[in-house]
Amino acid sequence: MASLRCLIVDDEQDICDILEFYLERTGLFSHIVTATDGNDAMFKLENQVFDLILLDCNMPKASGHTVVKNIGRNDLGNVCIVSGDIDIESAGDFMKHGVKNFLMKPFDQKTFIEKIAVIVKGKGKREMAC
Repeated sequence: MASLRCLIVDDEQDICDILEFYLERTGLFSHIVTATDGNDAMFKLENQVFDLILLDCNMPKASGHTVVKNIGRNDLGNVCIVSGDIDIESAGDFMKHGVKNFLMKPFDQKTFIEKIAVIVKGKGKREMAC
């Protein structure tokens, strides 16, 4: 039975929809929440705990960096930066705050599943479907 919770944060609705579709196909997530800007993400992080947080860097109202600094009760090990535009300095800043997972856009479903499998390993009660 699905039991994991995920927050998808991206200002592009198409990306949110694709990520949500990929997550649903794994069969592991019972609750998938989306936010289309950094402020909305921080509000949701303040009030909820997630097993996986998929976070874009460049968003309106508050950047991915600001969101990471205000992660609330959530574990930074559960964060995966999903971006098509990240440089070494920006990645280093995320890593200084404890983020270890990065996924570069564009990516396919197989690459996405492989990346999140590492993050959620041991949290789900069954294997991920593809």
